[in-house]
Amino acid sequence: MYGRNADYLEKNLGKKRGLEDLHNHFSGINYNEKGELNHLEFSQSDFNYEELAKALSDYDCKGVMVSESPNLETDCLKLKNEFDVNAKKR
Repeated sequence: MYGRNADYLEKNLGKKRGLEDLHNHFSGINYNEKGELNHLEFSQSDFNYEELAKALSDYDCKGVMVSESPNLETDCLKLKNEFDVNAKKR
């Protein structure tokens, strides 16, 4: 899923603008029929941070990642650690 998004950004904006100057917000999200209710920790949601970290690493993305998790430090470290694992495989 995230790889398809990266492909789209690169195709339509170019690598420099699309993937090397990202500004993303991330967290798990609790929804109801009207839309977003609140942000959740990764562990309380179905957010696949492992897949996001793999795509960020595979596509050599750069930029700003903003956590909107209620538990900023823990979820930021989960994403960073997963990114580092994938970066070492490249």
